[in-house]
Amino acid sequence: MRRHEIIEAIRVKILTHDLRPGESVPEEALAEEFSVSRTPIREALAALEVLGFVTIEANKGARVSVYSIDGIRQFFEAAEPIYLSVYRIATERRTESDLEMLEKVLTIIETLTPDGDVHSRIMAYRAYMNSLAGIAANPFLISVTDRLIDYHIFLRRGIVDTLTSSELRRAAQVNYDHYRLINDGVLAADAEAVCAAVIERLRSSKTFLLENLL
Repeated sequence: MRRHEIIEAIRVKILTHDLRPGESVPEEALAEEFSVSRTPIREALAALEVLGFVTIEANKGARVSVYSIDGIRQFFEAAEPIYLSVYRIATERRTESDLEMLEKVLTIIETLTPDGDVHSRIMAYRAYMNSLAGIAANPFLISVTDRLIDYHIFLRRGIVDTLTSSELRRAAQVNYDHYRLINDGVLAADAEAVCAAVIERLRSSKTFLLENLL
């Protein structure tokens, strides 16, 4: 496996809680799974530490990062202006083929919303948000947005495990409704509507995270 593939594979394990917050990252097991030596695993973990997904301690190895109130607040402080820039540009640049692709992904999310497994829903939301960032076609914004998207998923995934089935279904429906509003704005080429929906989405998510952590 190439370096970026190893980074992505470990990142997905963290996002889906195959590796949970606070857990030690099993370098040897990952090296065996990916058929590589421990050196590329350590290089991947160093890259993931920069992204905030793991913490590496001397002579102790890497652990999956844990959540903090300050971390959540800092994330949303950075996320709102960047998301607004990306989604505004995407709304202005989207093509008919882009709209078809976004609608297909949103349809998948809709089918997963009532009772779909969490892993599939996470990956579908990730695909939708990354698709919007790709439509913006700004490599600087795409890079930072990719990091924000995954960290947002990382934060929410930790709360999801604490919810009851009914709470999980309700949260999934709220998420879907927000993304439907965003998509409707993109479809109508209405950047102001998209930005309003993004702000509502982020503020709702921030409240959800803080209420469930406090």
